[in-house]
Amino acid sequence: MAKGKFITINEKRKIMEIHFLNPSLAGNGIRSILQTNSDNTQRVPSIRSIQRVIGDKLQQQAENQEWAIHIADDSNLPNPHLAMLSRLSLVQEIEGYNLTCRDAKWASHIKSIAPDLADNDILSIATQYSFEELLGGKLDHKSMDNKDLMIGFLNKLLIYQPWVSNQHRLEFIYAFKSKIPFPTQSITWSIWTYCVGVCPPKELNFEFDSPQQIPSLPPSPFNAPDRWFKEMEMIWNVNFRK
Repeated sequence: MAKGKFITINEKRKIMEIHFLNPSLAGNGIRSILQTNSDNTQRVPSIRSIQRVIGDKLQQQAENQEWAIHIADDSNLPNPHLAMLSRLSLVQEIEGYNLTCRDAKWASHIKSIAPDLADNDILSIATQYSFEELLGGKLDHKSMDNKDLMIGFLNKLLIYQPWVSNQHRLEFIYAFKSKIPFPTQSITWSIWTYCVGVCPPKELNFEFDSPQQIPSLPPSPFNAPDRWFKEMEMIWNVNFRK
């Protein structure tokens, strides 16, 4: 049976994804979903290990609290970004979620790197970074050593910015040959990357032709993706959820 200290980053990811989409579920409920979604080759962590993962991550209270203007001075974020953060906070509130201080930190970083990126797209990338940080703690070289390929993917996404022009998109695609890991740890980002025109790894089999275009960026990993899937299916006339 998997013990806490031996749980892999991918097992932590699955546990936290289920927890954030089903916050009322206890450890046994999360384990039941893991068992349903696993095959005979995959181990399922014990209830105690699952509880430990959830408890460890939610104890990081300072950055998990809701961001608000009255604590802006404590977060050391650039003042020109406060209007954007207020808008992102409203977006999350409408969706039934909070913009955390961790989200705000990453949104501010992304706004500095890609100032013309739309608010929803900034939120998409920022919350994915937040999720990676919740999984692995501080994002450093040790995180990469733990094979959290999403960090490498997100870093390169912001460097190449494929949404800027078709030339940027083509350079982004070409870089996957040697410089960018495919985001296999996230089904939504995998679909997005394939739609951009990147050839997926052999273990991923998409039953539709890539439109070779920049689709809407995926929703926050903390939010249910149903609306995004529906939007994508309407635009490309395919069923991603077969």
